[in-house]
Amino acid sequence: MAKVLEVYPGKDNIVRVVQAKTQSGEIVRPVRRIYPLEIKCTVDESHSSGKLLTARSGRTVKEALQLFYDLPSDNESVDSENSCDEDYMPQPLEYTSD
Repeated sequence: MAKVLEVYPGKDNIVRVVQAKTQSGEIVRPVRRIYPLEIKCTVDESHSSGKLLTARSGRTVKEALQLFYDLPSDNESVDSENSCDEDYMPQPLEYTSD
């Protein structure tokens, strides 16, 4: 658990870096390392024909699907059933406001 002591906005006035106090001391970290960004992922099947391809080695493989990640807008949240697998998302640190 950590407590945010100070925030550092960029030139565009969006907070990019924070100074936080942990049990082991104070750290300065980018926001994206403190709290993971919420993203949506979609599979683009329009470019995929679903056919089997043959590699140069002679091995038969399926054509890969393409994933696209979209950041939600400020007033939009991520639907858990339409988002990427949450097992791959890092868990955010917990903060106190004291």
